Amino acid sequence: MARFTPQQQAQMRTLLEAGDAEHALALHRTIYPRAGSGLIADLDEEAIREILTEDARCLAFCDDQRRRELRIVAAMMVALQCTHDPRWFARPNFEWPYRISLKGAIQNLFKEQAVAGNLMEWRRSGVVGEVRVLHSADGPCDPCRRLSLRAYCLETVPDIPHPLCTNTDDGCRCGLIASKIRGLSRIW
Repeated sequence: MARFTPQQQAQMRTLLEAGDAEHALALHRTIYPRAGSGLIADLDEEAIREILTEDARCLAFCDDQRRRELRIVAAMMVALQCTHDPRWFARPNFEWPYRISLKGAIQNLFKEQAVAGNLMEWRRSGVVGEVRVLHSADGPCDPCRRLSLRAYCLETVPDIPHPLCTNTDDGCRCGLIASKIRGLSRIW
């Protein structure tokens, strides 16, 4: 399996800090070249672009400097295909003074991205009529529990990750599931 060298990791960070997503993605392609359809590399590159450019509601509580650093850390985690503690990628003097952990904030960023992508595809397809919010099985917080198991049309889906979620370690663990497919009776 291909791995980034420490020099390539430093180069990736420098490119991301400079806002040079295209060269960062080119570096990503040198380490993880497309094989066959290139689906994984394409998905990684799309995720990196979205992390760096999309407006993330789940990061609204951060000041600009910390939001920028969090985006760089998240993009590096995707580029390096790494699930280590996100602090490993953060600058040595990086301070995170918020209630939610850095890991939880990054998980929320990834989740917001995934949920937005699913909703966009479901709307585009015209097949999904309703969705339900599912919470974690090991005890969701009260705000998440209130959203759970109710059916929502695609136009009224609440924000996931839930902005009032109190899971500070791992971020919001809610998800969406299609519950009504047009042309079929309720599937869930």
